[in-house]
Amino acid sequence: MRYSIFTSILFLVIFCSCKGPDVESPSFVSNESLEPAAVEPDPRIRYKEASPELNTRAIQLLETKLNPANDFDIASQVFGEAIICPAGLLEQIRNEDGYESLSVGEDYAVIHGRIPVLHNGQVVKMISLEGRFFSSEKARRWFWQAFRSKLNLHGKPTVRKLNQLEKNILWAMIAWGIDEPVFICDWDNHKILVDMSEDLKIVYIDELQPYINGDMLK
Repeated sequence: MRYSIFTSILFLVIFCSCKGPDVESPSFVSNESLEPAAVEPDPRIRYKEASPELNTRAIQLLETKLNPANDFDIASQVFGEAIICPAGLLEQIRNEDGYESLSVGEDYAVIHGRIPVLHNGQVVKMISLEGRFFSSEKARRWFWQAFRSKLNLHGKPTVRKLNQLEKNILWAMIAWGIDEPVFICDWDNHKILVDMSEDLKIVYIDELQPYINGDMLK
């Protein structure tokens, strides 16, 4: 399923009814030391690859436009009309100056997303945490400034496809299949997931490392 502004809004309705398991978690074990090859794939995952040409174009855009040295006017060329920002990323940027000037309804909507708890590379439980649906230009400008300053990012990202652990996490959080172009943008210890529309606009962006490390439970 590819995104449009309509499907982005529809996301707000179905985000809380994702397909992750509702089971009790065993004692939490960090997956940071797990090699992707050691992680079992969720057999329910629906994953659709894009053409090599489309993926190449997407990677080139992300490498050039998502560079934190860029101002918003450049970075915005790779963002859609609205940005879905779940808790993994939101919790790291929400204290940036200017957030208090954003208004619910006018600039953003609150989304109550289901966030994965992992055990040995598998999603075993979902917890509910707030995310944001940034819809105004003012909110998107704030988001970009917070993203590049709070994460202390430098230089262009290394853009790659998702490994199996990352696919398991994303699949548990969303209510549709995983369709490329979808990538991980790596900066040092930050693993930023970006899901793009068919016209190569980012509409869903999150930080996966807090889920992998278990930071959302602390």
